[in-house]
Amino acid sequence: MPSAARWLWTFFQIALLALPVVLLYKAVRLFRFNTLFLDDWYYVPFYEKAVKGGLTLHDLFAGYLEHRIPIPKILAILGVLLGHGDVTTQNGVAFATLTVSWLGAGLLMRRALGSWERMWLPWALSAWALCSAVHWQVLLWPAMHLLALPGFFLVMGLLALGSKRLGFWPKLTLTFLAACCGMLSCASGLTLAILLPAAALCGYGMQDQRMAKRFCGILAAGMVIVIALYLHDLKSEVDRAFAYGQANGADTLTHDVTTLLFSN
Repeated sequence: MPSAARWLWTFFQIALLALPVVLLYKAVRLFRFNTLFLDDWYYVPFYEKAVKGGLTLHDLFAGYLEHRIPIPKILAILGVLLGHGDVTTQNGVAFATLTVSWLGAGLLMRRALGSWERMWLPWALSAWALCSAVHWQVLLWPAMHLLALPGFFLVMGLLALGSKRLGFWPKLTLTFLAACCGMLSCASGLTLAILLPAAALCGYGMQDQRMAKRFCGILAAGMVIVIALYLHDLKSEVDRAFAYGQANGADTLTHDVTTLLFSN
């Protein structure tokens, strides 16, 4: 391929990759607004406690419908405090989460496909999927930043799991932490307790089958403990205004396991 044509082709590839991220950034910056809407009001008491004192671990881990969401709560509180009351910092969290997830997906594709020529197109397609306007609610409704987090932590867990530089225990620790953070971001993150051990058992990032079984066994045991703690006394503890029909104190797990596992 002539030099000029090669440069044009490279420019086209990079433009196709970068354009959805740039357009998404412009859209979020243009259309976000610092106004509380529905579930955004649920976080207000936590902001007040963070400023005046009295914020407890129970506040962070208390059941929110079928979820336990300390990670989104912490991010929301930090964002509002650092932004001096600006809730659109959560829009920034959602955008950053999707963008870093896309970059992580590129690293995973690089490992799997090898050369740039083999990976650039699927990576570009993943950019258009992750940075799609379909996600407008996640990006423009501040409280919904939690929906982008499980996928982000799945990508982070896979990056740690597949790393050739990490030893057994650092790899196990980082994968376990990624799974826990995903689970504590949104109820759908509970699927990470299945996906990451399954990836290890299938040999991803493992030197041999013996290591795969050992890694999967330890990780799965840890996941069982975390899930048991997650589900223990899980009940809706939100005000009726944010409960979507669930009464305060409703036992989510025994009423609808499907909603718990596949919500959002």
